[in-house]
Amino acid sequence: RIAVRKDTCSMVSVSLNIQQRVYPVIWSVSNLPFDCIQALPVRKPLGGTLILTNNALIYLNQSIPPYGVSLNSIADASTSF
Repeated sequence: RIAVRKDTCSMVSVSLNIQQRVYPVIWSVSNLPFDCIQALPVRKPLGGTLILTNNALIYLNQSIPPYGVSLNSIADASTSF
């Protein structure tokens, strides 16, 4: 099935304004690898989110393009990210 659909996950950052009931999307990224496991917050001053997958680490931040590092040779065959 990987040959048909590799990158099926998405990440969306939403601001929650409970008082005014407004929930704007701050930023979003689609076409992340199918095997995304966990999203970890990155503390200030760097900020952003670290996405853990079985085969890669991906750093997401609204200020810069997404950056990923493969952890093994399987990542090359399992994602186009």
